[in-house]
Amino acid sequence: MGKLIGKLLHGEAFPGKVGNDKEHFLEAIQSEFGYILVFWDVPQHLCSNNEYGQDCGLKAVLRDFYSERIRDKSYAFPPSAPRELTGVNYSACDENWGRSCFNCGTYPASVGVPIPEESGMLDRYLPKMASLPGAFCRCYKAGEWLSSESCLASSGMIHQPEKLKTSCKFENPTEINNCNEESIEW
Repeated sequence: MGKLIGKLLHGEAFPGKVGNDKEHFLEAIQSEFGYILVFWDVPQHLCSNNEYGQDCGLKAVLRDFYSERIRDKSYAFPPSAPRELTGVNYSACDENWGRSCFNCGTYPASVGVPIPEESGMLDRYLPKMASLPGAFCRCYKAGEWLSSESCLASSGMIHQPEKLKTSCKFENPTEINNCNEESIEW
């Protein structure tokens, strides 16, 4: 994984791939460092009425995948990432970002799903998504679903800018004491 991240931070792009990332989310909630996950159900009226119809979800992604259009798409970190994070003045996606080159945050727009922020830089993207009507956040650390108070007071949360913590609307846990695969509805 380290080599891949290094290549992405140096502006490289890779063939697009759509998959089920459930295992990565399950791993994240078990992390001792803690993560805030942001959820947003896209309102139907915001969905593009295009070649995918007016679908804002899995059907649009599956149509893209099975039509093999995904082969014309690339995955990369946003063009500004190498510049801002490593000082590398190059991105394979400088000319085609948002048209045929995407990251996890911007890919949904390629199938007609609205996105909250077009740069794809997650330190900007996630707080913007968390502030949308109907969005909410969950905070997990070492497999535990933390209350909003515990999450906001928790130190050592990685990849969670303060702006995200202040943008989130948390729903506190009521019955779930231990988050494991069986207790999460996917």
